[in-house]
Amino acid sequence: MNAVGGSSKSGRGFTLIELIVVVATLAVLVALILPSLGSTLGSARRVQCAYSLRSLTTALNQYADTNQQLPVTSVSIGFDLAEIRTSARHESSQSQSMQLLVELSDYLDAPLPTLNDEKDVVADQPWICPDEKFYVADAFEDDRPEGTDGFSYDYYAATQARPEAYPDSLRYNTYYVPTARGIGRDAYSLYLSSPGLVILADERAFHTQSKGNSGGRNHAAFDGSVKYVPSR
Repeated sequence: MNAVGGSSKSGRGFTLIELIVVVATLAVLVALILPSLGSTLGSARRVQCAYSLRSLTTALNQYADTNQQLPVTSVSIGFDLAEIRTSARHESSQSQSMQLLVELSDYLDAPLPTLNDEKDVVADQPWICPDEKFYVADAFEDDRPEGTDGFSYDYYAATQARPEAYPDSLRYNTYYVPTARGIGRDAYSLYLSSPGLVILADERAFHTQSKGNSGGRNHAAFDGSVKYVPSR
């Protein structure tokens, strides 16, 4: 007979089978949660991109009200990464235009993109779509240097104002701008009469919704409205 206050049975630990079941259950839960979490984060970045586009279109409206014309750049917007990384000096390698960003910066509380010592572009919103770094890291084209060029968006003012000046081969090339006088005033007049026209859009389909999906782009009209357009 046991004495009063004698020892009780010791606690039983998990068996190997029970541990395997627990680990398998956790793995299933993680597999179910991660896609949903990724989709939520992707949606949040797309919303942030839309907010940046609204900020940029507001700045364009303010610039146009002040100058009675829209800014028009004659070359590609941003830094030329390929040339930068083969150049000895930053100053000699900035052949692409930062003119648009400089002009809009007067109406935005945001620092302009810069180059660091490693010749990488340092930039943040509203100049950069928050999804671009994922696109650049995972799906950049073979002929496109990895890293942002400082501006994530295509600017359509000249294309919309003078479509007749664009040959078929350049119809959708926003980097080709005809050197005609008054194009900025013409663009402003056009957008005042048709504020629903697209003026800015993601330069690539940064916003991928799911694995195997080709993604889509945000398009911003002059009136500040932003529409997400899936790629086909």
